[in-house]
Amino acid sequence: MSDTTNPMTAAFEMQRQMIEQTQEMTHEAVDVQKDSVHQFVDAIENMESLAEQNNDASKQAVHAYFDAMASMLPEGSADLSEFEEMVDDGFDRLTESQQQAFDAMNDAMKDGASAYDEFADAYVDAVDSSFDSFLDTHEDVEAEVEDATESLSA
Repeated sequence: MSDTTNPMTAAFEMQRQMIEQTQEMTHEAVDVQKDSVHQFVDAIENMESLAEQNNDASKQAVHAYFDAMASMLPEGSADLSEFEEMVDDGFDRLTESQQQAFDAMNDAMKDGASAYDEFADAYVDAVDSSFDSFLDTHEDVEAEVEDATESLSA
């Protein structure tokens, strides 16, 4: 009996295609998860930039406040330069502290993303091995069923 007339061949082919599609979808799902982890790491880096911009804007706003105060006072009546230096020092310490925190967080996130990539790759390898073994067994069963079908029809 040829493969084109054996209904079991079509059934086995359909099963094989479904199994292969499931394997492909598993790969795609893992890739999406890996991408989302890396996008989260990128988002943390964007937050760092926003924090720096916020510090700069806040510092400029405080300096603008001091400038406005100085413009309302009689000339020479108050020296606000010490206050402005204190503000600058405070913002510099804040920026440095935030930078250290973001550096530590970025390092940890990148390490975590790398570890997740390794885990995901190992998972995909295990899944591929399982699918390959299953497909090998599937082919063996298909061959046995075809042999049995042919011997019954002979």
